[in-house]
Amino acid sequence: MGKEQREKIIKILIGIVIVLAVLYLIGAFAFRDRFYFRSYINGVNYGGKTVKEVEMKIADDVSKYKLTIKERDKKEETITAADIGLIYVSDGTIQDLKEKQSPLNWLFGSLKKDTQEMEATTTYDRNKLTSVIDNLVCLDEEKVVKPVNAYLNYKDGEYEVVNAVQGNQLDEEKFRALVKDAVESGKTSIDLEKEDCYLKPEYDETKKELLEAQKVMNQYVKTEITYDFSDRTEVLNGDIIKDWLSIDDNFNVIISEEGQVEYIKGLEQKYNTLGQPRQFVTHDKKTIIVPSGNYGYMINRWEEKDEMEQNIKDGAKIKREPVYRYRGYVREENDIGDTYVEIDLTQQKMWFYVNGKTYVETDVVTGNVSQGNDTPVGVYAITYKERDATLTGENYSSPVEYWMPFNGNIGIHDASWRTDFGGELYKTSGSHGCVNTPPANAKKIFEKIEKGMPVIVHN
Repeated sequence: MGKEQREKIIKILIGIVIVLAVLYLIGAFAFRDRFYFRSYINGVNYGGKTVKEVEMKIADDVSKYKLTIKERDKKEETITAADIGLIYVSDGTIQDLKEKQSPLNWLFGSLKKDTQEMEATTTYDRNKLTSVIDNLVCLDEEKVVKPVNAYLNYKDGEYEVVNAVQGNQLDEEKFRALVKDAVESGKTSIDLEKEDCYLKPEYDETKKELLEAQKVMNQYVKTEITYDFSDRTEVLNGDIIKDWLSIDDNFNVIISEEGQVEYIKGLEQKYNTLGQPRQFVTHDKKTIIVPSGNYGYMINRWEEKDEMEQNIKDGAKIKREPVYRYRGYVREENDIGDTYVEIDLTQQKMWFYVNGKTYVETDVVTGNVSQGNDTPVGVYAITYKERDATLTGENYSSPVEYWMPFNGNIGIHDASWRTDFGGELYKTSGSHGCVNTPPANAKKIFEKIEKGMPVIVHN
């Protein structure tokens, strides 16, 4: 190759270099305010874009922002930028990213992917966001279903477990914080289920303690107590007991004392006769009302409550009488029955009926009216009977063979010191309150009468 040819080639090479240098400088000039090719910000390729163009694109994206709230049961709600006044704020961040790229390095910088992450600075109207959240369906009280623990329900004679209700009630404080964070960080969706944002029942139908309580309660409601009142009965069973049962915070089954006592009070009102006036048919077929005395039945409320509670805990099926504090002689609606003593103070006569038939009819002398020792009227019970007793009181001591008290120290006894009975002797020379009886009749009554038999004293 000759000299001239070599010089020509050199000139061409120098020309190419100059052209390339000029082109590179033109590129450097072009990239003084543009991003390198393959420049990514938050995953978006902004290569060749100016700062202004990038910010316009970001602002446009922000204006199109939409937060999707994924709720339970595949429901969704959205919050848009327009709803809350969300806008992009240019704070120099894009410019700072651009200044990290030297224009003179544009060619080599564009050969590799340049990835940058940034949070776009935005602003929104907090009052609008609060208002939007307030009006979301997921916070509408009329549509919110609160979580409900599993519980026991009495149906068809037994307790069944009712499953817990998960509901859709949100932990509102946590929910509001999640939405606020999503908006400020640019998240486009939040899944409330995954974020564990729903309130939960404390326990569900698999709770061991609940199932144990179910077993206990089902035993309790199997109870059937048939209260025996001779010609009447009352049945206490699960349909009543169920209203007395509850479970405390530790899943212990509680039997309501109040419920038991109220039930027993109902029995008392219906079946207690002690202290109650009686309708009584006299020997001459007159129906009178006799005041109460010491005769009759009274349920022992607290001992019966204890007995009842034990029966319930045992799931007992039992027929029994209630526990009585006081008992009469006959446990029928007419608890006087047809074996009793009738004393007519006006006629000064006494009858002893056994099984509805007159066993003894006799004249008597009752309490001295003139001295205020009237024999008190009422329905009483024979307290006991005693042979060869000595009756004492103020200024007297009287031995008797047959003593049958029915009202404290007032009772039926023989009066051997008397020769006359009946008539009006009682008005001025009557007893200290006892029923003086001819000895033979007193003996006959004594032999047949029993403790607890009723004594009706009337005028």
